Order: sequence, then C-alpha cells, then structure tokens
Amino acid sequence: MGTRVKLSEIVGEMELQHDQGSLYLNQKTGEVVLLIDVEMLTAEEEESSEELPEWQREAKKVAKDILENRGNYVELPSKVEINEYRIMEDFCHSVEDRGISENLFDAIKGRGAFGRFKDNIVRMGIEARWYKYKNENLKRMAIEWCKDNHIDYIDE
Repeated sequence: MGTRVKLSEIVGEMELQHDQGSLYLNQKTGEVVLLIDVEMLTAEEEESSEELPEWQREAKKVAKDILENRGNYVELPSKVEINEYRIMEDFCHSVEDRGISENLFDAIKGRGAFGRFKDNIVRMGIEARWYKYKNENLKRMAIEWCKDNHIDYIDE
C-alpha cells in the first residue's frame, strides 16, 4: 500500500468533480490531480511539448505518468458516480416537515433544479443541514472507495 490519505481531502476533491476531466489519486504521494480530457489526449500524442505553455507541459507530464504507471494511480469516483441529484432527492425524503419536503421536491424538477434547490434551502434556513447531509454521503462514498481500492485513509 502507498501513503495514507486524509479522508477529508478525498471528500473535498469529490465535491469539486469536473465535467470534462477526471481526478486521480497518486497512491505513492497521496496527491490528487485533476486532468481534463484534452490533457489526457495530448499526453497520448507523440508531438513535442515545447510550444505548450508551462502549465500545459506540466499537465501533459502528469498525464503521461498516469498512462505509463497506471498501477500508481486510482481514479476517484466521477461526477456521474457521485450523482448529486440523487443525494438531493434523498435529502428531500429525509426532511420530516412535509411542507418543506414537498417544496424541495418541486424545486428539483426540471431544468435549473440545482439552483432552485440551493435557493430554497437558503430561504428555508436548512442550508447547514443540507451541507452536513451531503458531506456525510460523500464521506460514506469516499470510505467505500478507499476500501474498494485498498487505500489506507485517516479519518480526522
């Protein structure tokens, strides 16, 4: 096994998932890196990196390392796997006040659901409860992910 990772850092990274990229944990260093899809494609090309800006050269170097040393890296759960919409639905079910629960369910229907949901939890004064609920769910997912991937973690 590699280094031990802080569970809070994994959860924090999971909260910031990217639509056009993936997060990878370097099991040797404990560092989490974000690579957007285009960086991974660039790394697969044999062209020189000389013309690229410094930040892109560095990203290409990390992407090449991931491609060449797959055993050192584990991809964190994707945005699809995390499914924040499902977490919002589950939260709506968990709210005991039927009026608030129904209001939240109405808010998450259709286009703009995330924005309406967030506006409503602020207006209803349950924002802290939502973030606690979401964090607990992400933490549970992170623990399962660590166990599934044989990653030692610290739950501070």
